[in-house]
Amino acid sequence: RFLQKIGCNTLIRGHEKVNEGFERVYDDPGVLLLTLFSSGGSDNEDLPASSSYRQVTPMALTITHQDGKSELVPWAIDYKPYNDPERNGFFQRPPELRFGG
Repeated sequence: RFLQKIGCNTLIRGHEKVNEGFERVYDDPGVLLLTLFSSGGSDNEDLPASSSYRQVTPMALTITHQDGKSELVPWAIDYKPYNDPERNGFFQRPPELRFGG
């Protein structure tokens, strides 16, 4: 009812952890609810080693719309290149805070 009230038929939400990174939560004719989660990843060194977010496959979503039809293509985000200090300022000097003991 909420989507009908605002004149939409698709809602893409984030900030809810799904290990697959992308989930079709509700997919009926006229109503589509997706969850997209782009944080985490086993190669994301911004996370503590024990973080449950390392189990996530972070995903992004490309949406194209042509001739009245939309196409949704989820794709995995590769955070590994951002562990390089040249690309990530967090790794340019030792951390000021330590995680764990």
